[in-house]
Amino acid sequence: MKLLQFSSVLLAASCASATAIERRQSGGGFEDGQPVDGNGKGAPILGGTNHQIDLQNPDNLGRQSTDAGVVPNLKWSFSDSRTRILKGGWVRESVITDLPSSHDIAGAQQHLTKGSIRELHWHRVAEWGYLYSGSILISAVNEDGQFEYAKLEPGDIWYFPKGAGHTVQGLEDDNEFLLIFDDGNFDVVG
Repeated sequence: MKLLQFSSVLLAASCASATAIERRQSGGGFEDGQPVDGNGKGAPILGGTNHQIDLQNPDNLGRQSTDAGVVPNLKWSFSDSRTRILKGGWVRESVITDLPSSHDIAGAQQHLTKGSIRELHWHRVAEWGYLYSGSILISAVNEDGQFEYAKLEPGDIWYFPKGAGHTVQGLEDDNEFLLIFDDGNFDVVG
C-alpha cells in the first residue's frame, strides 16, 4: 500500500515536471498565460496561479516595452462582489470601493423572482439597464410628472435620467438584468 502511494506521488511529480518542461520548450509567452516575453526574459509559472485568469490578462504577466507606465486594473468580476440576498431575489454591485480606478462608471447585476418589485426609488445619477433573462415591467415618472411603463424582454435596454423615480417588477419565474450608473459611487447618499 505504501509503495503504491509512493509510486503515485512519483508519477504525479514526474507529470508535473513534464508539463513544466513542455512549457519551457514551447516558449510559453503572454498569450499562453506565462510571464515569458519571447526575447529570453521571464520563466514559466509552475504553480500557485489561476491559469484561466492569467490567460484573460496577458498584460498583467509582464509590462510590454511600449507601456508608458503602470496601467491600473480596470477589470472587476461580479463574482468578486458581495451578493445581497433579498426577499424575491438578489443584487451585487461593482463600485469605486471595489475598483478604485472606476470614478465614472459603476454596475450592478440584479435578479428578481416573479412578482417581486424593486420599489419606487431614484438615483442622484443616471441609470442604464439591459435585460438578459426573463421579462420585466418597468415604470417611471417622467420629467413632466406623468407615469410611464413598459414591458421588456431579453435584449431590451432602458434609461432613467438622474432623479427619475422608477420601479422594476419581475414577470417570469426568474429575471436578471445588468444596471450601469454614470458614477463609481452611485449608491452614496449625498
